[in-house]
Amino acid sequence: MENVLTNQLILFAVVAAGLALGFAIHRLMSAGSGSKNKFADTLPRLTDSFGFVSSAVAILLALLLSISVTTFQNTQASVNDFNSSAISAYHGAEVYPDEYQSSIRNDIICVVEVVYSEDVNSQHQDHAGHVEVGGDVSASNQLESSDAVGATQANLWLTQLNYDLNDLPTDTGPRMATYSRLLGDSLNLGVSRHKMLSYSTQTLPVIVWAVIYILIFIMAILLSLLLADKRRFAVLSTVLSYFTLAGMLFGLSVLQSPLNDEGLGGVVDTQTMSNLVTDITETYPDEVIPQCPILEPGVQFDWD
Repeated sequence: MENVLTNQLILFAVVAAGLALGFAIHRLMSAGSGSKNKFADTLPRLTDSFGFVSSAVAILLALLLSISVTTFQNTQASVNDFNSSAISAYHGAEVYPDEYQSSIRNDIICVVEVVYSEDVNSQHQDHAGHVEVGGDVSASNQLESSDAVGATQANLWLTQLNYDLNDLPTDTGPRMATYSRLLGDSLNLGVSRHKMLSYSTQTLPVIVWAVIYILIFIMAILLSLLLADKRRFAVLSTVLSYFTLAGMLFGLSVLQSPLNDEGLGGVVDTQTMSNLVTDITETYPDEVIPQCPILEPGVQFDWD
């Protein structure tokens, strides 16, 4: 939300400054020519200049919006792929004995909860890696003394899942086939999470925002020069132009960070992920969601 408000305030300041400068130039040029009509007759063809600049602004913003919409769609697809892989792996563990099945399912539940808390809903973190999963709020002092600081729990739980997959028995045909599928699901979980993070953290470079505001500033100056003698029409045109630009910049500000825009809660539908643990544990044997501990790098956790 902070980025959205900042961009809107900058837009307002740029438009106001451009209009003020344009009207000031108009008054100076009119006074120098001795006649508003004479000044109007001797002005360059500002209509052509205004058309060129406004077209450049429109094309630039439309292109950036198109790219941002693609980023949003890719992020949403990654969330859906993550959910599908988690459900597939969770139910795929059914062919194994209870002790193996329980470990795999617990790992998957913790992967989903930690990814949602640590990556998607990161504004609820109190400390780097301090996440709230399975109803268990880990103590900050425990985490501060842990080597897990800096190594995200999402990565460690994906590694833990791979540890437990390597222990699965493959003594029958169905188990062998399911083992291959589970490995694919585990890989897809990691790939989908990586895509979610890479898409959702893409932001426009400062130079791009600078170009946008410079063009808008020039457009505001040209607009005020063109309409300085037509106050009502100038006010109407300015209001319509401003709200058009404000709407486009609002969409651009939100869509460039579709997952982690804290103030707006993001525009990607992550509710399916937050409900995923509830959905996949409806058939959980013990009907208990496990408490997910803080993992240490390089250490395999034993659920027993």
